[in-house]
Amino acid sequence: MSLQDWEVSRVLIGTAIAIGFFVCAALYFYYTFFYKESPDPEALLASQSEASEAFWKEARKRRRIALLMFPCWLIAGPFLVWVYSAVFFAVDPLIPMIASLATYMVFLIWLGSRFTSMRCFHCGEKAFDNLLVFKLRCQHCGVSFKRTEKSNT
Repeated sequence: MSLQDWEVSRVLIGTAIAIGFFVCAALYFYYTFFYKESPDPEALLASQSEASEAFWKEARKRRRIALLMFPCWLIAGPFLVWVYSAVFFAVDPLIPMIASLATYMVFLIWLGSRFTSMRCFHCGEKAFDNLLVFKLRCQHCGVSFKRTEKSNT
């Protein structure tokens, strides 16, 4: 096998590995966020109850607050660096940046855990598995948010 053939086969193997990686990542993304089993009929009826309205209102509020933390970092980050620079005055200048990032991450993890620890009003199980839920739906029983005339927010 010549050197040129070896180079071509190495490029083809690298391309195949990259394509395989992206296919696996796309399938993981699909099965994590979009593929859900259809809800049982009881869950469909439960989504029109009073408990449903209160639960989904709280879920939307908690998710909204946690997701708003991402753009709020642009404002809070420099402020935290300034505060920690005053606290850690004579230390390495990287310490205030690391401390502010750690503070932000702890706060974001706490807000995310508040959202993911919510229990479903219908089945009593953990309703959400991660913060980036595009369609509000219980991961166990499949009960989902149904917009009514009262819930316009």
